[in-house]
Amino acid sequence: MVGAGPGSFTGVRIAAALARGICFPTGAALFAYSSLAAIAAGAEGADADGPICALLDARRDQVYAAGYRISPVFEQLFAPFAAPLEEVLAGLDPKAWTFSGVLPDSLRERVLESGARLLSADQGRPRASSLLRLTWECPEAGRIANPARWEPTYVRASSAERRLGDV
Repeated sequence: MVGAGPGSFTGVRIAAALARGICFPTGAALFAYSSLAAIAAGAEGADADGPICALLDARRDQVYAAGYRISPVFEQLFAPFAAPLEEVLAGLDPKAWTFSGVLPDSLRERVLESGARLLSADQGRPRASSLLRLTWECPEAGRIANPARWEPTYVRASSAERRLGDV
């Protein structure tokens, strides 16, 4: 079981390589879930009301965002994407959503200024226990049929890939 991104390109690549490295010789099954899904899955204990918008700092003045409903069953409402925080907030009714995630203080303040409910920074961290919950509740959503060919979800190109595109 592994977080499938988005997130730090290096961190996501290392996690993916380690997971594949364990699965290849052992034949173990691989389950991969979005880092944003792990954030949302961890929000249930925080008494989150309604849908959850999970957020991660994507740097370059953007956030990674995805929407989920966590009860009665875990469901993705919109897929992970990268955009400026203002664009994410403008596309959702901040009063109808609970926001959760790993954000610097400046972005956390902007979410709160929108009138949205934002879970504490500690509640917004993706956790291994959240990945376990996802594996238990929705195994088929994360089951990777061929771990050797699986690639994580980066959502956007890395800075090196963007530089190559400029050449």
